[in-house]
Amino acid sequence: MSRNDTIIVTGAGGILGRALITALNNHGYDHVIGITRSVVDLTNARNVEKLFLEVRPTTVFHLASRVYGLGGNLDHHLDIFRENTTINLNVVESCRKAMVKKIVAAGTVAAYGYPYINVPLKEEDLLIGQPHDSEYCYSQTKRHLLHHLIASKRWGKIDYAYGALTNIYGPWDKFDVQSSHVVPSLIGKAFLAKQSGNKLHVWGDGSQIRDFLYVNDAAEALITLFEKGSGVYNISSGVGVAISDLVNCIVDSIGLSTGIVWEKDKPVGIKSRIVDNSKLVSLGFCPDHSIADGISETIAWLSANSSNIDFGERR
Repeated sequence: MSRNDTIIVTGAGGILGRALITALNNHGYDHVIGITRSVVDLTNARNVEKLFLEVRPTTVFHLASRVYGLGGNLDHHLDIFRENTTINLNVVESCRKAMVKKIVAAGTVAAYGYPYINVPLKEEDLLIGQPHDSEYCYSQTKRHLLHHLIASKRWGKIDYAYGALTNIYGPWDKFDVQSSHVVPSLIGKAFLAKQSGNKLHVWGDGSQIRDFLYVNDAAEALITLFEKGSGVYNISSGVGVAISDLVNCIVDSIGLSTGIVWEKDKPVGIKSRIVDNSKLVSLGFCPDHSIADGISETIAWLSANSSNIDFGERR
Protein backbone atom coordinates (compact mmCIF):
# COMPACT_ATOMS: atom_id res chain seq x y z
CA MET A 1 0.00 0.00 0.00
CA SER A 2 1.22 3.47 -0.88
CA ARG A 3 1.16 6.37 1.57
CA ASN A 4 -0.50 8.36 -1.23
CA ASP A 5 -3.48 6.03 -1.59
CA THR A 6 -6.91 7.38 -0.69
CA ILE A 7 -8.41 5.75 2.40
CA ILE A 8 -11.99 5.95 3.66
CA VAL A 9 -12.80 5.37 7.34
CA THR A 10 -16.48 4.80 8.14
CA GLY A 11 -17.57 5.48 11.69
CA ALA A 12 -15.02 8.28 11.83
CA GLY A 13 -16.82 10.09 14.65
CA GLY A 14 -16.74 7.10 17.00
CA ILE A 15 -14.16 6.12 19.57
CA LEU A 16 -12.28 3.76 17.24
CA GLY A 17 -12.64 5.91 14.13
CA ARG A 18 -11.11 8.95 15.79
CA ALA A 19 -8.18 6.93 17.13
CA LEU A 20 -7.63 5.21 13.78
CA ILE A 21 -7.55 8.42 11.73
CA THR A 22 -4.99 9.90 14.15
CA ALA A 23 -2.90 6.72 13.96
CA LEU A 24 -3.07 6.61 10.15
CA ASN A 25 -1.88 10.21 9.96
CA ASN A 26 0.94 9.40 12.38
CA HIS A 27 1.98 6.53 10.10
CA GLY A 28 2.19 8.92 7.15
CA TYR A 29 -1.15 8.19 5.48
CA ASP A 30 -2.29 11.69 4.61
CA HIS A 31 -5.17 10.99 2.21
CA VAL A 32 -7.68 9.80 4.79
CA ILE A 33 -11.37 10.66 4.48
CA GLY A 34 -13.46 10.19 7.59
CA ILE A 35 -17.12 9.34 7.03
CA THR A 36 -19.64 10.33 9.70
CA ARG A 37 -23.43 10.45 9.59
CA SER A 38 -23.21 14.18 8.77
CA VAL A 39 -21.22 13.31 5.63
CA VAL A 40 -23.43 10.47 4.43
CA ASP A 41 -26.11 8.26 5.96
CA LEU A 42 -24.74 4.75 5.47
CA THR A 43 -28.25 3.30 5.48
CA ASN A 44 -28.92 5.15 2.20
CA ALA A 45 -27.51 2.89 -0.53
CA ARG A 46 -27.66 5.45 -3.33
CA ASN A 47 -25.78 8.12 -1.41
CA VAL A 48 -23.12 5.69 -0.17
CA GLU A 49 -22.49 4.45 -3.70
CA LYS A 50 -22.34 8.02 -5.04
CA LEU A 51 -19.72 9.03 -2.47
CA PHE A 52 -17.53 5.96 -3.05
CA LEU A 53 -17.63 6.41 -6.83
CA GLU A 54 -16.63 10.06 -6.43
CA VAL A 55 -13.78 9.39 -3.99
CA ARG A 56 -12.54 6.07 -5.49
CA PRO A 57 -10.71 4.92 -2.37
CA THR A 58 -8.02 2.25 -2.55
CA THR A 59 -8.76 0.98 0.95
CA VAL A 60 -11.82 1.22 3.21
CA PHE A 61 -11.72 0.78 6.97
CA HIS A 62 -15.31 -0.16 7.78
CA LEU A 63 -15.91 0.61 11.45
CA ALA A 64 -19.42 2.06 11.43
CA SER A 65 -22.15 0.19 13.29
CA ARG A 66 -24.94 0.66 15.79
CA VAL A 67 -23.32 -0.50 19.04
CA TYR A 68 -24.67 -0.99 22.56
CA GLY A 69 -23.52 -2.66 25.76
CA LEU A 70 -25.35 -5.51 27.49
CA GLY A 71 -28.32 -3.39 28.56
CA GLY A 72 -28.70 -1.76 25.16
CA ASN A 73 -28.42 -5.10 23.35
CA LEU A 74 -31.26 -6.50 25.42
CA ASP A 75 -33.50 -3.52 24.62
CA HIS A 76 -32.81 -3.00 20.90
CA HIS A 77 -32.40 -6.42 19.24
CA LEU A 78 -34.27 -5.78 15.99
CA ASP A 79 -33.07 -2.19 15.58
CA ILE A 80 -29.49 -3.44 15.86
CA PHE A 81 -30.13 -6.20 13.31
CA ARG A 82 -31.86 -3.99 10.75
CA GLU A 83 -29.54 -1.00 10.84
CA ASN A 84 -26.24 -2.88 10.96
CA THR A 85 -27.24 -5.26 8.19
CA THR A 86 -28.19 -2.31 5.98
CA ILE A 87 -24.98 -0.40 6.72
CA ASN A 88 -22.73 -3.38 6.06
CA LEU A 89 -24.46 -4.29 2.82
CA ASN A 90 -24.30 -0.74 1.47
CA VAL A 91 -20.63 -0.25 2.34
CA VAL A 92 -19.34 -3.55 0.94
CA GLU A 93 -21.40 -3.26 -2.24
CA SER A 94 -20.16 0.31 -2.76
CA CYS A 95 -16.60 -0.93 -2.31
CA ARG A 96 -17.21 -3.46 -5.09
CA LYS A 97 -18.64 -0.87 -7.46
CA ALA A 98 -15.81 1.58 -6.73
CA MET A 99 -13.21 -1.21 -7.26
CA VAL A 100 -11.68 -0.88 -3.80
CA LYS A 101 -8.57 -3.05 -3.36
CA LYS A 102 -8.92 -3.90 0.33
CA ILE A 103 -11.51 -3.68 3.11
CA VAL A 104 -10.42 -3.72 6.75
CA ALA A 105 -13.54 -4.41 8.78
CA ALA A 106 -14.30 -4.15 12.48
CA GLY A 107 -15.90 -7.38 13.62
CA THR A 108 -16.50 -8.58 17.16
CA VAL A 109 -15.57 -11.47 19.43
CA ALA A 110 -19.27 -11.53 20.36
CA ALA A 111 -19.75 -13.41 17.08
CA TYR A 112 -18.14 -16.55 18.51
CA GLY A 113 -20.54 -19.42 19.12
CA TYR A 114 -21.48 -20.04 22.74
CA PRO A 115 -20.73 -22.21 24.69
CA TYR A 116 -17.17 -21.74 23.51
CA ILE A 117 -15.27 -24.60 21.88
CA ASN A 118 -11.90 -23.31 23.05
CA VAL A 119 -10.82 -20.69 25.57
CA PRO A 120 -8.94 -18.51 24.77
CA LEU A 121 -11.03 -17.95 21.66
CA LYS A 122 -9.31 -18.89 18.38
CA GLU A 123 -10.12 -17.58 14.91
CA GLU A 124 -10.85 -21.00 13.39
CA ASP A 125 -13.82 -21.39 15.76
CA LEU A 126 -15.45 -18.02 14.99
CA LEU A 127 -18.43 -19.29 12.98
CA ILE A 128 -19.09 -22.53 14.85
CA GLY A 129 -22.32 -22.60 16.86
CA GLN A 130 -24.63 -19.69 17.68
CA PRO A 131 -23.71 -16.46 19.53
CA HIS A 132 -24.88 -15.84 23.07
CA ASP A 133 -28.50 -14.60 23.30
CA SER A 134 -27.44 -11.34 24.97
CA GLU A 135 -25.54 -10.30 21.81
CA TYR A 136 -27.34 -12.40 19.20
CA CYS A 137 -28.56 -9.81 16.68
CA TYR A 138 -25.44 -7.64 16.74
CA SER A 139 -23.24 -10.72 16.44
CA GLN A 140 -25.17 -12.12 13.49
CA THR A 141 -24.78 -8.88 11.53
CA LYS A 142 -21.02 -9.11 12.06
CA ARG A 143 -21.04 -12.74 10.91
CA HIS A 144 -22.99 -11.74 7.82
CA LEU A 145 -20.42 -9.01 7.16
CA LEU A 146 -17.63 -11.61 7.25
CA HIS A 147 -19.48 -13.86 4.80
CA HIS A 148 -19.97 -10.87 2.47
CA LEU A 149 -16.24 -10.10 2.65
CA ILE A 150 -15.34 -13.72 1.88
CA ALA A 151 -17.67 -13.69 -1.13
CA SER A 152 -16.32 -10.32 -2.30
CA LYS A 153 -12.77 -11.66 -2.27
CA ARG A 154 -13.71 -14.84 -4.11
CA TRP A 155 -15.87 -13.27 -6.80
CA GLY A 156 -15.02 -9.57 -6.61
CA LYS A 157 -11.25 -9.75 -6.10
CA ILE A 158 -11.34 -7.46 -3.05
CA ASP A 159 -8.86 -8.40 -0.35
CA TYR A 160 -10.06 -8.12 3.24
CA ALA A 161 -8.95 -8.26 6.84
CA TYR A 162 -11.64 -8.87 9.45
CA GLY A 163 -10.68 -7.89 12.98
CA ALA A 164 -12.74 -9.65 15.66
CA LEU A 165 -12.49 -6.91 18.27
CA THR A 166 -12.64 -7.48 22.00
CA ASN A 167 -14.06 -4.84 24.39
CA ILE A 168 -12.36 -1.56 23.49
CA TYR A 169 -12.43 1.61 25.57
CA GLY A 170 -10.81 5.03 25.77
CA PRO A 171 -11.33 8.74 25.01
CA TRP A 172 -14.46 9.67 23.02
CA ASP A 173 -16.25 6.58 24.29
CA LYS A 174 -19.98 6.64 25.12
CA PHE A 175 -20.24 6.85 28.91
CA ASP A 176 -23.99 6.24 29.03
CA VAL A 177 -24.53 4.42 32.31
CA GLN A 178 -27.63 2.66 30.94
CA SER A 179 -26.55 1.21 27.61
CA SER A 180 -22.80 1.55 27.05
CA HIS A 181 -20.19 -1.19 27.11
CA VAL A 182 -18.86 -2.36 30.45
CA VAL A 183 -15.79 -0.10 30.81
CA PRO A 184 -17.33 3.26 29.82
CA SER A 185 -20.52 2.43 31.70
CA LEU A 186 -18.60 1.65 34.90
CA ILE A 187 -16.41 4.72 34.51
CA GLY A 188 -19.52 6.86 34.00
CA LYS A 189 -21.19 5.35 37.07
CA ALA A 190 -18.07 5.88 39.18
CA PHE A 191 -17.72 9.47 37.99
CA LEU A 192 -21.35 10.24 38.91
CA ALA A 193 -21.06 8.39 42.23
CA LYS A 194 -18.08 10.50 43.21
CA GLN A 195 -19.94 13.68 42.31
CA SER A 196 -23.03 12.69 44.29
CA GLY A 197 -21.30 10.96 47.19
CA ASN A 198 -23.20 7.73 46.48
CA LYS A 199 -21.90 4.19 46.31
CA LEU A 200 -20.99 2.58 42.97
CA HIS A 201 -23.56 -0.03 41.89
CA VAL A 202 -22.19 -2.83 39.68
CA TRP A 203 -24.10 -5.67 38.00
CA GLY A 204 -22.99 -9.18 39.03
CA ASP A 205 -20.51 -10.33 41.65
CA GLY A 206 -17.29 -9.27 39.89
CA SER A 207 -16.16 -12.77 38.96
CA GLN A 208 -16.81 -12.40 35.22
CA ILE A 209 -13.69 -12.36 33.04
CA ARG A 210 -13.23 -10.15 29.99
CA ASP A 211 -10.46 -9.06 27.63
CA PHE A 212 -10.15 -5.27 27.36
CA LEU A 213 -8.09 -3.28 24.84
CA TYR A 214 -7.30 0.43 24.90
CA VAL A 215 -8.56 2.13 21.75
CA ASN A 216 -5.16 3.43 20.59
CA ASP A 217 -3.86 -0.13 20.65
CA ALA A 218 -6.91 -1.29 18.69
CA ALA A 219 -6.19 1.37 16.06
CA GLU A 220 -2.60 0.15 15.73
CA ALA A 221 -3.91 -3.39 15.34
CA LEU A 222 -6.14 -2.33 12.44
CA ILE A 223 -3.19 -0.65 10.71
CA THR A 224 -1.18 -3.85 11.17
CA LEU A 225 -3.97 -5.76 9.41
CA PHE A 226 -4.12 -3.12 6.68
CA GLU A 227 -0.40 -3.40 5.98
CA LYS A 228 0.22 -7.10 6.62
CA GLY A 229 -2.96 -9.10 7.23
CA SER A 230 -5.53 -10.93 5.13
CA GLY A 231 -8.41 -12.97 6.53
CA VAL A 232 -9.72 -13.18 10.10
CA TYR A 233 -7.77 -12.00 13.14
CA ASN A 234 -8.69 -11.54 16.78
CA ILE A 235 -7.90 -8.03 18.03
CA SER A 236 -7.38 -8.21 21.78
CA SER A 237 -4.94 -7.75 24.63
CA GLY A 238 -4.75 -11.50 25.15
CA VAL A 239 -5.17 -10.93 28.91
CA GLY A 240 -8.24 -11.84 30.94
CA VAL A 241 -9.32 -9.31 33.58
CA ALA A 242 -11.90 -10.01 36.31
CA ILE A 243 -14.66 -7.40 36.52
CA SER A 244 -13.83 -7.00 40.22
CA ASP A 245 -10.25 -6.04 39.30
CA LEU A 246 -11.52 -3.66 36.61
CA VAL A 247 -13.88 -2.00 39.10
CA ASN A 248 -11.10 -1.63 41.68
CA CYS A 249 -8.86 -0.09 39.02
CA ILE A 250 -11.57 2.43 38.10
CA VAL A 251 -12.35 3.23 41.75
CA ASP A 252 -8.65 3.81 42.53
CA SER A 253 -8.05 5.93 39.43
CA ILE A 254 -11.13 8.11 39.92
CA GLY A 255 -10.62 8.42 43.69
CA LEU A 256 -14.00 7.04 44.74
CA SER A 257 -14.19 6.32 48.47
CA THR A 258 -17.92 5.74 49.00
CA GLY A 259 -17.87 1.97 48.43
CA ILE A 260 -19.24 -0.61 45.96
CA VAL A 261 -22.59 -2.41 45.86
CA TRP A 262 -22.57 -5.67 43.86
CA GLU A 263 -26.03 -6.29 42.35
CA LYS A 264 -25.87 -10.06 42.07
CA ASP A 265 -29.43 -10.41 40.75
CA LYS A 266 -28.64 -8.46 37.56
CA PRO A 267 -27.77 -10.12 34.20
CA VAL A 268 -24.04 -10.47 33.51
CA GLY A 269 -23.92 -12.07 30.06
CA ILE A 270 -21.12 -14.55 29.38
CA LYS A 271 -19.20 -15.68 32.46
CA SER A 272 -15.72 -15.67 30.94
CA ARG A 273 -14.26 -14.52 27.61
CA ILE A 274 -10.52 -14.50 26.95
CA VAL A 275 -9.27 -13.98 23.41
CA ASP A 276 -6.20 -15.50 21.75
CA ASN A 277 -4.33 -12.79 19.81
CA SER A 278 -1.27 -14.86 18.80
CA LYS A 279 -2.16 -14.69 15.10
CA LEU A 280 -2.15 -10.88 15.26
CA VAL A 281 1.01 -10.83 17.37
CA SER A 282 2.74 -12.90 14.67
CA LEU A 283 2.33 -9.88 12.36
CA GLY A 284 4.23 -7.69 14.84
CA PHE A 285 1.40 -6.26 16.94
CA CYS A 286 2.04 -5.57 20.63
CA PRO A 287 -0.35 -3.56 22.86
CA ASP A 288 1.29 -0.56 24.56
CA HIS A 289 -1.24 0.00 27.37
CA SER A 290 -1.91 -2.02 30.48
CA ILE A 291 -5.45 -1.95 31.86
CA ALA A 292 -4.32 0.47 34.59
CA ASP A 293 -2.69 2.82 32.07
CA GLY A 294 -5.67 2.74 29.73
CA ILE A 295 -8.19 3.36 32.50
CA SER A 296 -6.12 6.25 33.86
CA GLU A 297 -5.88 7.93 30.44
CA THR A 298 -9.60 7.43 29.81
CA ILE A 299 -10.62 8.93 33.15
CA ALA A 300 -8.27 11.88 32.62
CA TRP A 301 -9.94 12.55 29.27
CA LEU A 302 -13.41 12.19 30.76
CA SER A 303 -12.60 14.57 33.61
CA ALA A 304 -11.44 17.19 31.13
CA ASN A 305 -14.54 16.79 28.94
CA SER A 306 -17.28 15.88 31.43
CA SER A 307 -19.37 18.97 30.72
CA ASN A 308 -19.99 17.65 27.19
CA ILE A 309 -20.74 14.03 28.16
CA ASP A 310 -24.23 12.51 28.14
CA PHE A 311 -24.16 10.00 30.99
CA GLY A 312 -27.74 8.92 30.36
CA GLU A 313 -28.57 9.02 34.07
CA ARG A 314 -31.92 10.73 33.40
CA ARG A 315 -33.44 7.56 31.97
